[in-house]
Amino acid sequence: MPGDAEDRNDEYSTQEVRIHLRLRDEQMRQIIDLVPHMIFAVDPEGRFLLVNKALAEAFGTTVDELMQRAPADVIQDPEKLKQVLADNREVIETGVTKEIPSDYFVDAHGETRVLRTTKIPFPVAGEEGPAVLGVSVDVTEHRRLEEQLRQSQKLEAMGRLAAGVAHDFGNVVNALHGGCELMRPTLQTEEQIELATELAKVIDHAAALTKQLLAFSKSKVSDPGLLDVNAVVTDLQGMLRHLLPARVKLEQELDPATGIVRLDRSNFDQILLNLTINARDAMKKGGTVTVATAAAEFKVPHSTVQGSLEPGSYAVLSVRDTGSGMDPELVSMIFEPFFTTKASGEGTGLGLATVFGIVSESGGGIEVETAPGQGTAFTIYLPQVEDEDG
Repeated sequence: MPGDAEDRNDEYSTQEVRIHLRLRDEQMRQIIDLVPHMIFAVDPEGRFLLVNKALAEAFGTTVDELMQRAPADVIQDPEKLKQVLADNREVIETGVTKEIPSDYFVDAHGETRVLRTTKIPFPVAGEEGPAVLGVSVDVTEHRRLEEQLRQSQKLEAMGRLAAGVAHDFGNVVNALHGGCELMRPTLQTEEQIELATELAKVIDHAAALTKQLLAFSKSKVSDPGLLDVNAVVTDLQGMLRHLLPARVKLEQELDPATGIVRLDRSNFDQILLNLTINARDAMKKGGTVTVATAAAEFKVPHSTVQGSLEPGSYAVLSVRDTGSGMDPELVSMIFEPFFTTKASGEGTGLGLATVFGIVSESGGGIEVETAPGQGTAFTIYLPQVEDEDG
């Protein structure tokens, strides 16, 4: 019958449309999951309408599982949750796109990631008001590289300034040292000799500061050679003990596999001495400084203060203390030139900046592990090299 044929044609047409829509939805789902950025949509009540694979992986779950949960179920920080919901309400009420340039997020691995998030209002069929469509781009590595560039530029500028000051200051120190030596034979009383001795100590301190300024500015000629890390640490043990007061115990843990590095011996000495002095100053009431060595092999890039280390073999030098420790805000500033937490006259603020410069120039990296009241551990990675004589 003609009518039956038309009905069947209408039915086939409807089935084709449904199949087409289902295929289109599946294709759209695949496309969204292929996007490396985090994509999500939430309704005015804060429920997920859409999430992609990248977002689910950041939360350590699957798309299907995440769709069953609300933002309140996955954002553990109450203040963070409050801000997210406030941003969503603002987008829905104003109908205006909101850009969030620095959106901090702790992923399933406990790592803090910096996101650049855009939230857009969009209508949803069957809903009275608009929903929020969001796209979050992980810019953590980009921000780290920006900070590394700023640090490098700052070190370069401060280095030029330090070099000029050091040369002029060095001339003054040399003149004072010469005058002090000429004066010694003329001294007669104990008081005069004592004053001259104290003056000589001040001059020696000024000379040491000049050397540190020159090292920081890289004006000192570097003479890199092959160093057996364990042998150098052992050689410096006596000097390190003299640096530490009786209330501070020195321990060493040397790994025979640590290996050889290519570095100026005086630069290596400066790294270890600066870190040991910092450890000492963090333990006013006493404690333990542990100098340890090890070997590390990275198959993938390894994150450090300087950025990512290339895969390869590294000699590891670490200096740990049981001192006061530092909070994250302080850690973010410790490698700044002339930044110091010590009292006036007790520190130059160049120690860690110098360490940063030496390690960076050698192709290595630094890690810092610390917390208030939990002590501090500085870990230095230096590229291992083969002993050309061996």
